[in-house]
Parts: sequence; C-alpha cells; structure tokens
Amino acid sequence: MNQHEISSTLDNLTVIDTIIGEIKVLTDVSESFDFRFRLVLAELISNAIIHGNRYDATKKIFIDFFLVEGKVKLCIKDEGVGFDPFVIPNPTSLQNIEKEGGRGIYLVKSISEEMEYCKKDNCIYFSIKL
Repeated sequence: MNQHEISSTLDNLTVIDTIIGEIKVLTDVSESFDFRFRLVLAELISNAIIHGNRYDATKKIFIDFFLVEGKVKLCIKDEGVGFDPFVIPNPTSLQNIEKEGGRGIYLVKSISEEMEYCKKDNCIYFSIKL
C-alpha cells in the first residue's frame, strides 16, 4: 500500500502527479488510464479540500492506494465533518442541469469501477481499471 498525506490547500494537488508516477513504476498504464485517473483524483481530492476540510490548511487529506487484479484501489479521507451522499443533486435531471453541485461525483461514479462512501471513516473508496 502507498500512502500520502497532504494539507488542505489546492496547491497540494501536485500529489496527483506523484501518485501517477508511483503507479507507472509499478505497472504499465495506458494514456486512457492516466486521463481517467487524473480526473477522478483531482475531483475527489479537491472535494476533500474544499467541502470536507473547508480549505483549513491545518487539516489533512489522507490518500492510500494499492494495485490489485488490474485495478487501482484508493481511499481518500479528510478530517471534515462528512456529508450525506444521498443529498447530492443528480446533475443529469432537468432541474439541476445548470447547477454546479453533483457533477464531479457523477463523473467519478461514471469512470470508476466501484465507489463507496464510508461515513464512519469519512472516506471515499474507489477503484479504477488500469
């Protein structure tokens, strides 16, 4: 398992390049994976910084990942108060089509093989094919 810890500032999104570099050392990845994975990581880490920790640089984001059966499995955890994933608006419904909320999680769900929110640990778990 590979682990990273960053403070809650958007400047720390550079950790995405570090993580992708670590995965490339461990396995051969396609350009398609690189794009999809970068998009998912950027969305979930940004959400943890912005919505989870509310830009509080004294709070941390924890990113753990490992490779298994042709997939990368990740857990992204923040130190915020958490959220209810069932109240995120569906961005594809007509009444929400122009609203910003929910688009990122919708993309993550569309790209990921699995996605699960764990309120107890304040984590989002997901996996994506290599």
